[in-house]
Amino acid sequence: KKVNGVFIGPYDLTASMGIPGKFENDEYLNTIEIIKNKCLKNNIPCGLHIIEPDTKELEKRISQNFQIIGFSLDAKMIENSCQKIKNF
Repeated sequence: KKVNGVFIGPYDLTASMGIPGKFENDEYLNTIEIIKNKCLKNNIPCGLHIIEPDTKELEKRISQNFQIIGFSLDAKMIENSCQKIKNF
């Protein structure tokens, strides 16, 4: 059987690594690169969930060859919109 794709969940991965929510951790960032590079080498689509609704992060991940991207969470988008209104 062949793997059809890989999707990295940041919360799942950091929790499995014993560093829950530490998205700037070097070991976590290195692990993402290892997974992505193995996928590219084996012609397997690689995806990543972007937690914050940040279009610059989205563009960055697209340029890094992630083919499947989960963009934020509804609660995060609502929270960010409310903060913008509050700061208006």
